[in-house]
Amino acid sequence: MALPKLNVPVYEAVLPSTEKVIKYRPFLVKEEKILIIALETKNQGEMTNAVKDVLKKCILTRGVKVDNLPTFDIEFIFLTLRSRSVGEGIELGIDCVKCEESNPVKINLDKVEVKNNDFDEKDNIRDINHAVIICQVAFNTDIDV
Repeated sequence: MALPKLNVPVYEAVLPSTEKVIKYRPFLVKEEKILIIALETKNQGEMTNAVKDVLKKCILTRGVKVDNLPTFDIEFIFLTLRSRSVGEGIELGIDCVKCEESNPVKINLDKVEVKNNDFDEKDNIRDINHAVIICQVAFNTDIDV
């Protein structure tokens, strides 16, 4: 007797770089476990591979090669996927530049958007105010901010 197949919702998202519509499903407990184990290693390479593996399993549209996507597409898809899987709200601690005290900030991931701007090739991040604007760099590239 075969195991029952889980019915999971299917969502659509638009890739910021190509405006191609892709279909994806929320990540399940097994994919969340992959992410948690990678996070516990504190190894950047392991975390990168875990994110890519989860995206490969959850993107249902054929022909989407996660390894070839620009960084901002991967980050956008992962945020969208996380929003549908865990919840759209996330709380971060932002340090005050004057007193260095950590202040909680709530972000609604459903309102995060990628803005297509012209970038100088040496620019990586333009503005971290209300929207994060990121140019196309390789996913494994280290960025000094």
